[in-house]
Amino acid sequence: MKRFLSLIVVLLFALVAEAKITVQLFTHAPVQEYVFTSWGHSELRVLDDEEGTDVLYSYGVFSFDDVTKFVYNFVKGDTDYMVEAKHCSFGDAIDRVTSRKKVDLRVQTLDLTQQEAKKLKDALAENAGQEGWTYRYNFFYDNCATRPRMMMENYTGAKFDYQFQNVNRKSYRKIIHEMLSDMPWYAFGIDICLGRPCDEVPNDSLLMFLPANMAEQFALASISDSLGTRSLVSEDRVYNPLVYRSWEDVSLPSPMVAFWVFFALVVLHCQFYARKKIKDTWFDFCFFGLYGLLGVLVFFLQFISTHPCVCPNFNIFWANPLLLLFPIFIMFRCRREMLIYLHCMNIFMLVPALLIYFYPDVQEFNGAFLPIIFASLVRSYFQVSIYVDEKKKLKNNI
Repeated sequence: MKRFLSLIVVLLFALVAEAKITVQLFTHAPVQEYVFTSWGHSELRVLDDEEGTDVLYSYGVFSFDDVTKFVYNFVKGDTDYMVEAKHCSFGDAIDRVTSRKKVDLRVQTLDLTQQEAKKLKDALAENAGQEGWTYRYNFFYDNCATRPRMMMENYTGAKFDYQFQNVNRKSYRKIIHEMLSDMPWYAFGIDICLGRPCDEVPNDSLLMFLPANMAEQFALASISDSLGTRSLVSEDRVYNPLVYRSWEDVSLPSPMVAFWVFFALVVLHCQFYARKKIKDTWFDFCFFGLYGLLGVLVFFLQFISTHPCVCPNFNIFWANPLLLLFPIFIMFRCRREMLIYLHCMNIFMLVPALLIYFYPDVQEFNGAFLPIIFASLVRSYFQVSIYVDEKKKLKNNI
């Protein structure tokens, strides 16, 4: 009996001794299903055997409770996001990614001392436990991937080499295009909103804004203490490697095709109305009104929004808010000469836009911008040429 009790005591002590805090980095592979899933995702898992808790901490969580307010704040740059704590088992966490998202999940177990793991756990719990706690999210510099790195550096003393081997150096814009290769309309919209800074080539540390790159750096990182230097990652495993799903919608042509068709229709419209000598001010009302509204967005992002990488934005040359004067002048029946002056202004603004397109060192324009610029140029040119011809005929008759 005494031996049995002694064995029980020994086993209990062994269980207590083995109770520990385990920290893992979860890296979701990118999936081109939604624009916000195209980059992948990073989470920190904290398993505490003693407390019996298993929590996934995810930075960059936002709420759609008030959609109007959220959209306005996002455009303005007030992207105050939260950290979410999900209580779930390891199996549920794996299944959530591999079965629902149908992509692979890279799990890296971190080689932390219990003191380091507890400091990290307490810091994560404090962030998630504070009601209303938010941080200013930034897609390039402070996102779901960079936050785990920052937490590791601040609370465990982990050192990252910030070195990437065999990496083809690309600008932020080219990286975005690669990640959105099957979502060209999203890439098109992003190219309108992001300006010259997006064409900069990020250095090694800034490349870590992508979760996959962050996981690579975790694998290379180390921790130094009184006992020496050890690798940050003790185990690295990939679950359910699959071919990534792509977002597909065969009903939508690419922006390039759509806007070259748009350009052709604008040319045909101008020729038809010029030959028939029919007034089509309604066309300018709609045509330049849309350009002007787009210009308002570019102007707002460039001069009012606090987003990085949006200023300067040379799309302002062709997406110009001053083009809203067209529908205003037409609505108030201003003299035709006023509209001609606006057309001349538009032609003058489109010249540098074309130069920038063909010399991308200034700012790289999306390929679909060219037919949009040409369409605006053709429309203004037709209107000015018709006005000049009418003036010449009138002068000759006199």
